[in-house]
Order: sequence, then C-alpha cells, then structure tokens
Amino acid sequence: KSILFGGKTQMNLFKKAKKGFTLVELVVVIAVIAILSAVSVGAYFGITDSANSSRLEQEAKQIHTAIQAVALAPNDHSSMSKTGLTITDAGRFEAALEENLGIDVALTDVQDTKDSTKPTIYFVAPSVAPVLGGSTVYSSFEYFSHEIGGKRAVADVVTGDVKATTTSATEEEIPDQE
Repeated sequence: KSILFGGKTQMNLFKKAKKGFTLVELVVVIAVIAILSAVSVGAYFGITDSANSSRLEQEAKQIHTAIQAVALAPNDHSSMSKTGLTITDAGRFEAALEENLGIDVALTDVQDTKDSTKPTIYFVAPSVAPVLGGSTVYSSFEYFSHEIGGKRAVADVVTGDVKATTTSATEEEIPDQE
C-alpha cells in the first residue's frame, strides 16, 4: 500500500464512486409524489365538501326548530299550520327568530345572498300561495351561510326535511362573463 495516497493504492483513488440518483429515478419519484398529491387533495376536498353539507343541514334543522318555536308561540307576527308558515310582521318575526337562535340572521324575500355576511334565510312561497288576510303562506325556506362553503340548504317549513344543495350561491348568482 502506498503511503502517498493515505493508505489507498493509486488504482482505487481514480475509481469513480456512484453517488446520487439518476435523472430517470428522480422523474419517477416526482411523478409518484404528484399522483399521490392529486389523489389526497381530491379526497380532502371531497371530505370537506361532505362535512360542509352535513353542517349546513344540521344548522338548517336547528333553524327549522327555532322557526316552529317562534311560529307556534302565541304572538301576532307569525303562525304555523299544516300548509306552512304565515308571517304577518317580518321585522318582529326576524327579531324573535334571532333571539331564539342566538345568532344574527337576515330574512330576505329575494334570493340575493352575495353581499350578506350573516347567515341568510330566504322563505319560499308555494307555487300557488294561499292568501290569508294579505299574508303569504311559506312552504319552505333556504338557508345560506358564507362560512359553510357557500352552499345552500333547502328545508320544508312544516316537516323539517332538509337537503343541502350542491350548487354554491356564487355559481348560481354570478352570470357568465362573455
């Protein structure tokens, strides 16, 4: 052995040691990571969407319970019957509903929720609305909250059946730019 090269022979010194990865190995690893990322991101958004829909439906059921409590209580601003909800004084009904729910809500007679920062309840009248003393009988309501993925829940006022819609309010209300 040679003392000149630190105990190694001259032949071993010039032998090229293989270090690192080849370009093909790096491309394969990057491709695998990209595929796994795409699958996991898709799964994450699917789970998030499902959770938002469930939360929206739960909140709509709570609102339905509050609507029934307010409408069935003795008052002169609303009443509940088998055909639906009759609101005679929207301002007082909204105040009673907010007090019962413990949150600020916006009752509206138009489906415009783009600018609303608080949870919005939109009452929907039946296709042929019975008129009782000039009041409309509402058969269902839509509930919208910006905090819950921008989706809507539609609920029957009488039965409380709730279904979260798949179309967000921004997709529905913003016209296509052409």
